[in-house]
Amino acid sequence: MKKKVCMCLVMCVGALASAAYEGAVLFSDSYDRPNNTNISASTVGMSGLLAPLTYVEAFEGSGQPTSIQILNNQLNVAVGPGMSSLFLDYNLIDEAILAADGFSVSLEVVRIQVADDEANRFGGFGVGNTRAEALAARDSQDHVAPLRPTTGRANQGVGVSDFYVDLALDNNLRLWSNGNLLETIPVGVNSGTIHVDFYVTDFNAGSVAAAAVYFNGVYLSMQKFAWDNTDANYLAFSGRTPGEGVFLDNLRIATFYENRAHQPVPADGAIDVNPAEVVLQWNKGKDAQGNPNSAIAQHYLYMIDGEPNFVGVSPIVVPDTEDPVQYHPALSLNDTDKIYFWRVDESVRVNGIPTAPDDPNTITGFVWSFETIKSVPIITSQPTNVLTEVGQTTEFSVSVTSLSPASYHWYKTTDKTIDTPDDDVLAGQDEVLVIAPVQAADEGYYYCKVINASGEQNAAYSTVVKLGVKRQVAHWTLDWADYVDG
Repeated sequence: MKKKVCMCLVMCVGALASAAYEGAVLFSDSYDRPNNTNISASTVGMSGLLAPLTYVEAFEGSGQPTSIQILNNQLNVAVGPGMSSLFLDYNLIDEAILAADGFSVSLEVVRIQVADDEANRFGGFGVGNTRAEALAARDSQDHVAPLRPTTGRANQGVGVSDFYVDLALDNNLRLWSNGNLLETIPVGVNSGTIHVDFYVTDFNAGSVAAAAVYFNGVYLSMQKFAWDNTDANYLAFSGRTPGEGVFLDNLRIATFYENRAHQPVPADGAIDVNPAEVVLQWNKGKDAQGNPNSAIAQHYLYMIDGEPNFVGVSPIVVPDTEDPVQYHPALSLNDTDKIYFWRVDESVRVNGIPTAPDDPNTITGFVWSFETIKSVPIITSQPTNVLTEVGQTTEFSVSVTSLSPASYHWYKTTDKTIDTPDDDVLAGQDEVLVIAPVQAADEGYYYCKVINASGEQNAAYSTVVKLGVKRQVAHWTLDWADYVDG
């Protein structure tokens, strides 16, 4: 399903959606300064509210100082065999980011030296690193802590960046989270500008952030990831290729204002949503000053279940209001077991007239989704094995989520399976099976079948568990008087 969603995002909004309005430029670097192996020796080319900043050259794979350098007004990394990594010595958790809708990072990959193993000749950047992680980042061949692992190697999945994006020589953009490959996107070239808008609510460990990825100004993908650590967001870079290395240029870090509908409710990707209670909600796009866009005249809501493809779907016109804008779709309890995809485009006034749905001035939104609650019963907590003694009380239990009332059918079986009814004996019909007092004959295997209004054909079965009963099976006194015939 995820692949289908990503494909739809490219088709539906790739050509129209643009990156958010830039707020404040926190840091930018054109690298237009004299050649030097110490890339922070001069601050010429640096600008922004945080400038100047210092780069830490964490790993120079060739072992030579020229592995990372300023060369011909560009940042030249991974010169010589192996990989190089570096980072900005600044924790990017500013209040300005939280006050805005997030922050963006853009970086131009100018050239990657032609070589073999094209998927592993790349340049890119990662966020969410602790300083220690960024400092320890090494080539993935070392089986330590790369920013992004080497594809096809045994240590795939090893990586420290909470989110990493790179452009490789094989003309693919790759998105990673903690070393796990999220998506490979063919872009047809191996040079160009990577731009990512990071939607951030806080920098607490476990909090989910989102990344909207663009290449050469074209929207490609939306991915979610979680911060691994609290208040840890060092921006790190790496490149990998032998010989002349990877040439990077025009780094830019800025806050942004979302110019499209945002903050959807239900949240994008929400599950177990009661369809009868759904009220769609969103905040409208902002203008270049960070205020709700006063030019928005109305909203075009597209909604469909099953497939994220809005071709031929007529939009619902929703009047513009103060934030949040709301719409109550005609859903009921009959709309369970579905995935709904929805998108909000925003009509703006041109010469006082609202733009039409297909007008290029209409602001195209992102595709969101939510999943309605299952009509079938779902077992959320399984019973566990029990070892007890004769005369004791013991119990087995399950926890179930069910839209309609559920019935419970506990069975005792002798062969540890749920699909041989001839040897199954009904043992109880409550959510908790209580056996008291336990007898030796109670020893055996047990499972629960849960049925709700969706019918027995949709019954949920628990795992099969064992009740063991401790009892004496043999006794030797080792007294001579008890021996018979020796």
